[in-house]
Amino acid sequence: MRLKDKVALITGAGGGIGKAIAMRFAQEEAIVAINDINQTKGETTAYEICQKGGQAKFFPADVSNSTEVENMVDSVLASFHKIDVLVNNAGIIHFQRLVDLSDEMWDRVLRINLYGAFYCTRAVLQRSMMPRKEGSIIFMASVAPYVGGPMVASYSASKGGVVGLMRAVAKEVAFLGIRANAIAPGYIITDMTKAVYRGGTQKRLEEHIALGRLGKPEDIVGAALFLASDESNYVTSQVLFVDGGSI
Repeated sequence: MRLKDKVALITGAGGGIGKAIAMRFAQEEAIVAINDINQTKGETTAYEICQKGGQAKFFPADVSNSTEVENMVDSVLASFHKIDVLVNNAGIIHFQRLVDLSDEMWDRVLRINLYGAFYCTRAVLQRSMMPRKEGSIIFMASVAPYVGGPMVASYSASKGGVVGLMRAVAKEVAFLGIRANAIAPGYIITDMTKAVYRGGTQKRLEEHIALGRLGKPEDIVGAALFLASDESNYVTSQVLFVDGGSI
C-alpha cells in the first residue's frame, strides 16, 4: 500500500475532489483526517471510509479562520500524533463580473481559497512537519490563473496566489526534506461547478479539451496519490496539470 500508516489531513473532504482523494488515500491504508465546514458531509465521508475498513475521523473547522484551523490541527495531532500529508483542497468559486464584485465577496473567496491554504500550511508545518523534518503538502490550484476567463476574477486571483504560496513554501522548507506541490485541475464536474456546465456550456468547453470531455473528481486522485507518496520524493515546487489537455 502506497500510503500505509501515513496520516493525511484533507480539507474540504466532504464532497467533490476532496472526498475522492480521501476515499483513495484510505484504500492505500492512509489514516485520513477529514475536514469540512459542513459537518454532515464531513462525517459522511469519514463514515464511508470506516465502513469500507479504512481509518478516518472528522475534524470540523472553517479554514478561513486561523484559530479554528489551529484547533483542528491540534485535534488531529492529539488523535493521530503526526501529519504526514496535508491536502489544501477546501475552496469556493464565485461567478460574477469584476465590475459587479463586492469587497465582501472578493474577501470571502480569497480568505477560503488562499488564506485557508496559508493557515493550514502554517499550522501543520509548525506543529508536525518541521519538528519531524518530513512531509508532503499538496495545494489545489486550477487552470484558471493560466487561461483566464470572464466571471472568475476572484477565483483566478486566489488560485494564482495558491501557486505563488506553494512555490515559496517549497523553497523555504526543502532543506528539512518537506515537499510542496500543486495540482491544477481543469474543468471538473462537482456539486460546486455542475450548474455552470449545463446546456451548451459543457459542449463548448469540451471542444477545447484534447481528451474531449470534462473531468470528474476521480481524475484528480492519481496525481494526489503520487504527490503524497514516496514515489515523488524528488518532486517539489511543481504544478501538475490534470486538465485533459485544455492548456
